[in-house]
Amino acid sequence: MNNPKTKNSDQNPKRELLHRFLNENNYPRDLYHDLMQFKVREILLVGSLYDAYSLESEGRFAEQILGEYRHLNLTFTPRITGVSTKEEALNQLSKKNYDLVVFVIGVDKKNPVTLSKTVKEKCRNLPIFFLLNSNDELAYFKENKPGAVDRIFSWNGDSSIFFVMIKLVEDFKNADNDTSLSMVRVILLVEDSPQYYSRILPMLYRAVLDQTRKIIDDVEGDELYRLLRLRARPKILLADNYTEAVSLIDKYNEYLQCAITDISFPLKDKIDKNAGYKLIDHIRKNAGDIPVCIQSSDKSKEKHQNNVCFINKNSGNLQDKIMKFINNFVGFGKFIFRDEEGNDIAVANNIKEFEYTIKEIPEIIKISCRKKSFQLMVNGKRRNTAC
Repeated sequence: MNNPKTKNSDQNPKRELLHRFLNENNYPRDLYHDLMQFKVREILLVGSLYDAYSLESEGRFAEQILGEYRHLNLTFTPRITGVSTKEEALNQLSKKNYDLVVFVIGVDKKNPVTLSKTVKEKCRNLPIFFLLNSNDELAYFKENKPGAVDRIFSWNGDSSIFFVMIKLVEDFKNADNDTSLSMVRVILLVEDSPQYYSRILPMLYRAVLDQTRKIIDDVEGDELYRLLRLRARPKILLADNYTEAVSLIDKYNEYLQCAITDISFPLKDKIDKNAGYKLIDHIRKNAGDIPVCIQSSDKSKEKHQNNVCFINKNSGNLQDKIMKFINNFVGFGKFIFRDEEGNDIAVANNIKEFEYTIKEIPEIIKISCRKKSFQLMVNGKRRNTAC
């Protein structure tokens, strides 16, 4: 007769081994599940009937937001609820938990400001954004910045600005968790002009998400696992003054991947024409030799500094220049092996090609690699690379 005790004792070690194997293999998947925990699920859009009609007829924004999510293989699309009066807005906020409130600003500027204060008093941590229908209104709100509003954006006829507003809120809310949990990188944009950051942010998000998609295309695993890896993309954080920028640099200095900064922006409640250069000094002292890009509408402000590039804000090919910076300095482009003289040795387009190429590069680099460290010129920048 079999002894049940002996049978159980024989199976327990096997069961423990199986559990350990499953845990080890599922750990990467579980880690990605724990990233991007906060999602913008409900958006309250407040605007007059005319403003709502203007946006819908000009860009069909709801349809195009869905298109942005589909294009980028993002699985969840937030729901947008539109209201046109104060009573409707307060009624919706009393019935449902919203993650973001967007005011579409048209001819009437005073009522949205008053209502935004009321909303902020009721929902202290609820992000409130203003979306201006034209750049003419920027001057008014620059002089009369509403204190209850977190960000002001400029409508340029491109509905991707809604996608940007959603992702900015999510990145800000998730940055602490994702950097500490999985060492997710951070890209910092310092810009005080809504007109300019409303143009630049869509370019940055498209560059980051497109690059992330290219990376996961080379990853083995099922479709769910690859989609989850999108959550590990770099977070984009926006600062519109020196104090806010320094606070973000000090908080995320270990994870800062690059910084794009204006030159002239507020420092101690006053516009400082050299705030950008002061910020670069702070970055170098606290975040090291990370890539930095200066952007300015004044080309005379260009200064040649170590590992710093310059972009003219008024350039006709601004998007191409932003992409060039991202690809050449931030490492989003091809991995180029170069020798000490700067001659190209080989190019790797993805991780698989890199793994193959590293075995085929000249023997002199292999010898240096055996010494635990070697130098490569990567996109024009010399890096010490651990083996």
